[in-house]
Amino acid sequence: MPDIYLLTGEDPLFLERAWAELAPRVLAGQDANIALATFTLEPDGDHASVLADAVNTFQTPSLLVARPVVRIRGLEHVKAADTEPLIAGIARPPEGAALVIESASLRVPKAVVEAVRAVGHVIEVEGGKPKPKEFVAREARLRHLRLEPGVIEALEALFGSRLQALSAALDQLAFEGFTQVAEDDVRSRFAENLNATDLPPWLVTDAVEAGDAGRAVGALAPILHRAGLTDSDRRGAALKTHGYLAYRARQLADAVGHGVRSRADAEQALGLRGFPAEKLARVAATLRPGHVRRIYALLAETDLELKGGSELPEAFVIERLVVDLCAIFRGARS
Repeated sequence: MPDIYLLTGEDPLFLERAWAELAPRVLAGQDANIALATFTLEPDGDHASVLADAVNTFQTPSLLVARPVVRIRGLEHVKAADTEPLIAGIARPPEGAALVIESASLRVPKAVVEAVRAVGHVIEVEGGKPKPKEFVAREARLRHLRLEPGVIEALEALFGSRLQALSAALDQLAFEGFTQVAEDDVRSRFAENLNATDLPPWLVTDAVEAGDAGRAVGALAPILHRAGLTDSDRRGAALKTHGYLAYRARQLADAVGHGVRSRADAEQALGLRGFPAEKLARVAATLRPGHVRRIYALLAETDLELKGGSELPEAFVIERLVVDLCAIFRGARS
């Protein structure tokens, strides 16, 4: 069966996670910067034209990679009449290529569902949003966080039912090395700076580790440049982003130091489980001690600048950091 997938779900967070879990399979070890072509369907865009371009890319043999991968996002914005190019392309899948279609809605044109089901896989990522308490309890277990009484209620009071914000808060706690979380830990970190925590940090770290500077800076934009942020919010967001990157650097340094090259290595040496172990091992396998030293040097320099050693805006300092880090990760794979 060809590698053609239709991912449907009502929450962008779950949809993005489904792609993150599927990407290693469809990319099959290839560099996403070369092998992956992403097409995004905007609400008011020329949907038929974008889909035609995506299908043409999907069906055209690549001279650069053995397995081209096309990702189409935003199918929920497309009318059924505009999906004809897509349906025609699915019906004639080329040998070796992969196609992933995403819809942030469970209501997908029937003809698209039938076309994918005939040759590939239809995956309903999330049938509906869980209640915040259930979501936080489940996500905390996945991150190996033990939540003391009052923590779930504190998170819900701060973030309501915004699952992305709740997930990002748990990500930050895990990134900072918590294993047990008290109510005061939550309030001290998030109560005064809610606007900076809506996006999960792995959107930034994944882009950095892929060496994709454009995607990394784009992931920072909602964190650092959202309308309504105060200077204090923006500085807090910059410091937290630096913290995410520094924590990830420590994980990678540990992995490189232990000679991690596989998921089994990461599970045995670092105590990680499942997809996080696999992802860390995949990145660590490309790095050498010299790369780690350069990463730490950049983080140390940026830390000094963020704490008063520079007159440059904090947002610029962080954006420059991720661009420089992208260059290291990109170079490590070459």
